[in-house]
Amino acid sequence: MHRPLSPVLNAIQHLLSPQTVVTALVAIAATAAPSLAQTFTCDGRFYLAQNNPSNYFIVNTSTNSLDPNINPGVYTNAIGYNRVDDFIYGIHANNGTIYRVKADGSFDAMGTVTDGNGTVIRSFAGDVDVNGIFYILNTSQTTAEGPRRRVLYRIQVTGQGTATLLGHVVLSRAVSVADLAFNPVDGRLYALQGRNVIQVDPNTGTVVQFTTTATPSISGAGATYFDAFGNFYAYNNGSGNIVRYVLSGTTATGTLYATGPRVSLNDGASCPYRPQLAKDVSPSPINAGQSITYTYQLANPNPSDPVNGVTFTDVLPATDGRTYIPGTVSVPASLGGGTPTISPDGKTFSVPGLSLPPNSVTTITVEVDVPLNTPAGFVQNQATLTLSSGAVIESDFPPTGVPEDETPLEILPPFADL
Repeated sequence: MHRPLSPVLNAIQHLLSPQTVVTALVAIAATAAPSLAQTFTCDGRFYLAQNNPSNYFIVNTSTNSLDPNINPGVYTNAIGYNRVDDFIYGIHANNGTIYRVKADGSFDAMGTVTDGNGTVIRSFAGDVDVNGIFYILNTSQTTAEGPRRRVLYRIQVTGQGTATLLGHVVLSRAVSVADLAFNPVDGRLYALQGRNVIQVDPNTGTVVQFTTTATPSISGAGATYFDAFGNFYAYNNGSGNIVRYVLSGTTATGTLYATGPRVSLNDGASCPYRPQLAKDVSPSPINAGQSITYTYQLANPNPSDPVNGVTFTDVLPATDGRTYIPGTVSVPASLGGGTPTISPDGKTFSVPGLSLPPNSVTTITVEVDVPLNTPAGFVQNQATLTLSSGAVIESDFPPTGVPEDETPLEILPPFADL
């Protein structure tokens, strides 16, 4: 005889019914998919937040334009990319509310932080460090801890719903800047104060002004960025000029990288913590019948982890006579890896099994023969890094504002016989 189920067993049977399970899985998928889509991608792109409320753009240095990205509907300044969770963090410059901004345009309001007197700290200059700590400068007011523009605050924002003040450091001198950016190479903050690059040590508060030259020379920048090689970029609001500064010791040398639209009420952020490859050539132009040197820089800005199992490859086009010269390859021992190989036809140069040390920029060089019968004109090609995951990173030609572009070589007619 079939006995009716008890109320408890009847409820369990209902909970485990196929229709209920399918409904539950659909509900889980519906909630999980948006969360996966909320994170940004650490790809080195320059983000720019502009206006109040803020509209987010990608700075397109190839077309000298701003490509629309997201519109969170809140005002964020002092923005910084957090490589730990792949969100962008910023602060409302007027009321001090800290926001976590997501790639789908949604946001979390994380409250405010206060100084020793209980006054809300406001700022329009800041960035997120490699460990996910949000740093802001007291650009808007004197606080209990020090005069205006002299106090750098550390705020925990990663993995929690409410921003928490961790501490502060008093700077050795006041800095009047509109944005700050962390250098992945040395872990210090940089900014453009007037026409000079300055460095701020986030641990000691020491401020160093660099000897700065630039063409064109710009004064101030509402948005600043770094790339994986430790090059500093400053976006000047009034002219739209984006100047790239190469840093050496306490010297900064700037050249025009791109020119974007004029901007206002803006700030910038980028994630310079992924491997990157640059390829340059010298000399260029060159007369047919001579040789050139290709110089490759391989950057791993990750502070603690090597990138293992990397294959480097550069292939010369079959349409010109250039060939790699055996015996001219230079690969530093720090990269490990297999034996550098030049193919029998001299067209392919590769090095398998490389390991990019953490927080490093290393250099590979090789010479290339340009035969006498090479036609005059421009030739170009691109090197690659293939990661163990199968991902491919293409080389960038540093002088241009076009990301990951081919490296050109101008070939002139051979010298005339006298």
